[in-house]
Amino acid sequence: MEKLFAKHLKTPLGKMVAVAKSRVLCSLEFADPCDPIYETCEIIESIEEELSEYFAGKLIAFKTPLYLEGTPFQKQVWEELRKIPFGKAVSYLEIATAIGNPKAVRAVARSC
Repeated sequence: MEKLFAKHLKTPLGKMVAVAKSRVLCSLEFADPCDPIYETCEIIESIEEELSEYFAGKLIAFKTPLYLEGTPFQKQVWEELRKIPFGKAVSYLEIATAIGNPKAVRAVARSC
């Protein structure tokens, strides 16, 4: 079994926890104060730096590799999310329409 790495990250929006395998980011979410911390790795350090630059207004595109495990529908939604230009907000309906399934608004929301 491949080892997972995790680290709490401080951001202007609150504490987050990043989880990575050796070469990909698996999870980035707001942290519960009781979340366990294992140890850090290059990927965790990469997302920490990118978040810092993003919140400082110096980064508009993330480069940290992601681990996307999900259904084909979820992966389709996630790929569409990656197409959203920096600073633009879109609705779940817009994403559902873009993937050719405008009635899947709730499924898109769950995938996000």
